[in-house]
Amino acid sequence: MREVGNIKIQSITFFRYGYRLFFVLILAAQLGGCRQFATLEGAKATLYDTSEVTLNAIAVLPFRQASHEDVSGGVVRCPLCGLIFQVDKISGRPEEVVEDIFMDHLQRVRRVHLIPSEKIKTVYDSALSGANKTAYPDMICRIGRELNADAVVVGHLYRFRQRVGYPYSVKQPASVMFHIHFVRVIDGAVIWTGDLDKTQKSLMEDVLQLPFFCRGKGRWLTAEELAEEGIREILKNFPATGKNYFH
Repeated sequence: MREVGNIKIQSITFFRYGYRLFFVLILAAQLGGCRQFATLEGAKATLYDTSEVTLNAIAVLPFRQASHEDVSGGVVRCPLCGLIFQVDKISGRPEEVVEDIFMDHLQRVRRVHLIPSEKIKTVYDSALSGANKTAYPDMICRIGRELNADAVVVGHLYRFRQRVGYPYSVKQPASVMFHIHFVRVIDGAVIWTGDLDKTQKSLMEDVLQLPFFCRGKGRWLTAEELAEEGIREILKNFPATGKNYFH
C-alpha cells in the first residue's frame, strides 16, 4: 500500500507540472523560438515631457545607494521624488557597477555628449560638502549649471542581492531595485524616470517570462546581469529613442 501511495503521489506531481510544461511548449512555439525581444517584468519607464527640446550636454551624476542613516523601518524616501522604497542592506559599492552599465547602454541608444566623469566628481563632491544647506533637487540643478549641462541623470540603488548558487541551480535568486531620474537643469523638471524592482523567478513560477528566460539561456542571472537587463528594458523608452533631445 505504501508503494502504491508513492506511485499515486508521483502521478499527481507529474500532472501538476506536466500541464505547465505543455503550456510552456505551446507558448514557445508561438513566440517563434524565443526570438521576440523580452519584456522584463518589474522594469518600467515613464516619459513626462514629450515636447521637442534639444539637450546637448548630459551629466550622469554618481549613482547613490540608500545609506543606513537614510533607512527607517526598512524603507527609505527618494530624496528627489519623495517615493517610498523597501530596501535591503547593500554590501560594497554596486551602485558604481549599475552606473557604468547605464552609461554604456545610454551611449548605445544614440550618440550623446556626456560630460567627463572626472569633471563631474569634482563639482559633485564640492556640492555635497554643503548639501545640508541646500535642498537635494536644488543641489542637483546647481551641479548641472556648474557643469554647463542641459540635463542630469540621477540614480539611486535600493537593493542589489547576489545570486546564491550556480547558473542552473540556486538557493536564492538575484534581486535588484533602482530608480533613475532624468532632470532638465533649466527648470528642474523630471523629463523621464526608469526603475527596476526585480527578483528572478523560475519558469514554473512565471511562464509569461519565457522570452526573458530564453534570452538568459535558461540560467539564473547574477545581480549584474539582472541590472543590465533592466537598464536595457527601460532605455527603450528613453527620450533619445523617439524625440529630438540630442544631436
